Amino acid sequence: MTATVNGEDCVGLAWQYLINETPLHPEVVVIAMPSHLGVCHGQRGRMEVEIATSGVSTHGSQPDRGKNAISAMMPVIDGLNRLHRELEVDHPVLGRGSLAVTGITSQSPSLTAIPDGCVVHIDRRLTIGETADEALQQIRGVAEAAAEGAEVRLLHYGLPSWRNFTYPTDKVFPAWETAAEEAAVRAAMTTAERVLGRTPRIHRSAFSSNGCATAGIFGIPTVGFGPADELHSHTVNDQIPLAQLEPAMAFYAIFPQVYLESSQG
Repeated sequence: MTATVNGEDCVGLAWQYLINETPLHPEVVVIAMPSHLGVCHGQRGRMEVEIATSGVSTHGSQPDRGKNAISAMMPVIDGLNRLHRELEVDHPVLGRGSLAVTGITSQSPSLTAIPDGCVVHIDRRLTIGETADEALQQIRGVAEAAAEGAEVRLLHYGLPSWRNFTYPTDKVFPAWETAAEEAAVRAAMTTAERVLGRTPRIHRSAFSSNGCATAGIFGIPTVGFGPADELHSHTVNDQIPLAQLEPAMAFYAIFPQVYLESSQG
């Protein structure tokens, strides 16, 4: 059992360290994620990108004497929203990728001055059939067409831990799917049926998880199973129904034996 950290800042980073730097090399991984007691066998991936535009600062009372970096960013954002609507790759399980502008900052001498710098943060969800390089080129094409001199940056993660440890990586987290006929999924379905007394739902999750590392990077068969509905995750109503705790605990206890039996059979 692993209790991994840093999932929000850089999902899967802890697992990159475990696989690359320790003797731990699991045959199968079960993620205790919110699945509403359904079996999750795939998720879209994710990458983080920034676009920066520059301008010329001047006093806010005479804006025409400068060049507003926020105004330069506006057609870029319009182009990114259009790109989201035009994404074509559609996986039968994971669906289409997506793109969203999730943050914007500006730089200026004061709030009475025209900003000479603007940066937007992009959350690009990747489906199977898309690559990070292709997605980056799409974003770069939008930026170059919309704003002269716009700079596109793939983000990297290298922040130190509380013990000042760093493990740098690109902020690219691949999509993954464990096929329904694989032993990991069959064992998860059998285990869930035993503890629930019914056939469980099999599905893909909307968000990303450590599976982006275990399955997406390292190719380890991975499934997700846990209490709570992902619809409530990261909301003010985040919750776990108490009635789902016992079946989830029973699943984690029984799964290893069921998996060994099904994989050997």
